[in-house]
Amino acid sequence: MARRKAKAQAYEEAQLLSNAEEKTLVRWITRLTSTSFPATPALVVEAAKEIRRGRVKLASSQNTQPTQLPLIGHEWLYRFLNRYPTLKVTYSRQLESAQHKEATYEIISQWFSVFRTQFNEQKYELKNIYNMDKTGFAVRTTQLTRIIVDST
Repeated sequence: MARRKAKAQAYEEAQLLSNAEEKTLVRWITRLTSTSFPATPALVVEAAKEIRRGRVKLASSQNTQPTQLPLIGHEWLYRFLNRYPTLKVTYSRQLESAQHKEATYEIISQWFSVFRTQFNEQKYELKNIYNMDKTGFAVRTTQLTRIIVDST
């Protein structure tokens, strides 16, 4: 008796990214959320394009036929978010409000802990850390912006 594929596997060929590529994108969004620099919808779409470019570049090096990619349309992001219910679209709050309400010792300590972990994992050089002022790394966050976050 033939076994049926799981729903995610059955539709994988019709998706723009493979399940593994999508899970990589989810981990990236989760990492951005944990560092208090959440991704915008445009940034997620751009990351998806970059992931596909990497796959096509690898495939093209093994094949002489050029590969034409279908465009990532406006609805792709919503279908992607529906497949990963832990990801939510929300609006960022103004920086001043967030500083006033949430700047506790525990939260600031957690931020530096996550920063230290990322710093050590990625082996960043100090000379490559810039654009930090008294408001933090995210200078543009004083306006209301749509963002995608991991809600877990």
